[in-house]
Amino acid sequence: MNDARYQGIITIEYPLHPLFGCQFKVAKRLRYGRLLFFEVNLDGKRATVPEWMTRRDVCSRLRRGVDPVCSWTALRRIRALLDQREV
Repeated sequence: MNDARYQGIITIEYPLHPLFGCQFKVAKRLRYGRLLFFEVNLDGKRATVPEWMTRRDVCSRLRRGVDPVCSWTALRRIRALLDQREV
């Protein structure tokens, strides 16, 4: 759905987004398959925001772990890949 009609105001609800809590007037609604994006004006430029980042019900369920954990096996595999790329 692409048209010039007023599309409303969105608020960025995703807490890890740099513009969390900011409101924007929607310039366009863009649909790619089942995904919906909002195009907004940001400092004279256009930016797109996924619809899910504007949904408080979705973003409130997201949790960050206190201590991220990575296995030693995964770290050794990454090291091996990096070693292969060194010339």
